[in-house]
Amino acid sequence: MAVDGRVRLAGRVPPCQLRMIALGCSLVAAALPAGAASQRPDLAVTAGRITTIASGVRQRNSYLSADCWLLDEDSPLRGQLAIASARVAYQRYQAKFTGPAWDRLRELGARPQRPLWASTGTKNPGYSDIRYVSELIGPGVINTMPEQTLRAFGDHGTVARTLDADPDEAERTLADAAAVGIDLTTVTAQLEREGVRSFCDSYHQLLDCIERKLATGAAR
Repeated sequence: MAVDGRVRLAGRVPPCQLRMIALGCSLVAAALPAGAASQRPDLAVTAGRITTIASGVRQRNSYLSADCWLLDEDSPLRGQLAIASARVAYQRYQAKFTGPAWDRLRELGARPQRPLWASTGTKNPGYSDIRYVSELIGPGVINTMPEQTLRAFGDHGTVARTLDADPDEAERTLADAAAVGIDLTTVTAQLEREGVRSFCDSYHQLLDCIERKLATGAAR
């Protein structure tokens, strides 16, 4: 790996060994720009050419924890944990990249790490088809969504800063979940295992496809 604004990888390294997974209330810090620049201010310009993200799969959090584990179908927590955890993570993001220490790094060219909400299409037909987009809008955030969700938001979505509109409510939601027995640590561990397995399977399927194409071409 080279610190020159690009990332170079040698060999067949599965992405499951490289991904930084940020689920629940955890946000991965911008270790490279902040760490390098704080130790070597002269590296800040180089670090400033690097853009990083911390990815969280929002919809999966809500579906597995609130919708599958809560016995009360009328519980107000249904569909709320993914949104609440993202909002708490965003609070930590804002705290991480503010203050005198970060201001010095920013002046030298360092960039903050950006939160990315992944898999924000709505799978539960009882929820709004743009729920995990409209509820998670804020400065500096990336949202990756299926084309169907993108078109739906363009049709009836509203652009408004919702991600940090009520940070105290997000904290209360997670506290309420813990009070009724939702173990977010267990949920996060389960999602991480399933997510890594899914990405590894897709990676190996891609390699198999490429190898078949190569073999077919070589046989001609």
